[in-house]
Amino acid sequence: TEDEDRWAKLIHNLIRKGAKRFCLNAPWQIALFQDHQNLDLWAGPYCNLANALALEELRNKGFAGAVVSPELAGEDILSLPQTSPLPLGVVINGPWPLCVARTVHQEVKSGTLIQSPKKEPSYVQKKGPLVYHFPNWELDLSAQQKELEAAGYRLFAHLYEKKPQKVPPPQRVSSFNWELQLL
Repeated sequence: TEDEDRWAKLIHNLIRKGAKRFCLNAPWQIALFQDHQNLDLWAGPYCNLANALALEELRNKGFAGAVVSPELAGEDILSLPQTSPLPLGVVINGPWPLCVARTVHQEVKSGTLIQSPKKEPSYVQKKGPLVYHFPNWELDLSAQQKELEAAGYRLFAHLYEKKPQKVPPPQRVSSFNWELQLL
């Protein structure tokens, strides 16, 4: 597509100017790199990586590392480095979307404040062809950072997102599924 061609040109220019490390948020994006042998390509957090098999596939495709899904239970996040064929990173804090979609109801506009039935605010942000639905609270695994380091994590990502002015300040943070046991 036109957007992919634009990105491929931007990437080519960055590499020509000496860039070596890139974070890709969809595995297919590796196709935007004509020659990735001398690059440090990491699969980003939106790849939602959750197991060694998926990580092995990415290694076979040429990825040098991966940021795992922060949606896993803490026990699963901590055990993943033991079986991973790649160096791992994790999102340590920042806004994490409830949903990433290509479509949204026509009445929902970017920056719109949405109230849940429990009166919890959330908001929608459109970025290119994607729509992100964010809760009005952020992921925060900073209390687990030492434990994550001991487990083998080497990269800790901090996400930032400019919120619409209508969105009130968050009243809490969340460790998402850290304390849960997922099946």
